[in-house]
Amino acid sequence: MPKLITEIKDSKMKKDFEIFKKEFKKWQDRLELNDWQVYFKNKPIGNSFACLELQYTGRVASASLNTSVPDGDKEFRDPISSAKHEAFHLLLSDLVGVASDRYVDEAQIDREEERLVVKLMSIIK
Repeated sequence: MPKLITEIKDSKMKKDFEIFKKEFKKWQDRLELNDWQVYFKNKPIGNSFACLELQYTGRVASASLNTSVPDGDKEFRDPISSAKHEAFHLLLSDLVGVASDRYVDEAQIDREEERLVVKLMSIIK
């Protein structure tokens, strides 16, 4: 691949990654998720535009933007939408975590659902 094309692609990926990080942080603040430590990665991740990996115990997450989007899908790559999408996954992560627990009872799910509703009530006015 000619050097100029490589530099343009690298520049575009770096710009998209910076946009992704900024937008994710915006939604993390807006959704009141600052009890999570989020790290950002720009790496190949398969068939998704972005993904979120979680460690519930330490409340640590890695938000990744895909660097290997197939050529046919590149026109649909949107770092702003991807960041928002992954932030919403973070918002739902506690509910998903409780629901996935082997020893979950209905009361735990109800508590987490209520916590999420109260949070959304304070955010969406």
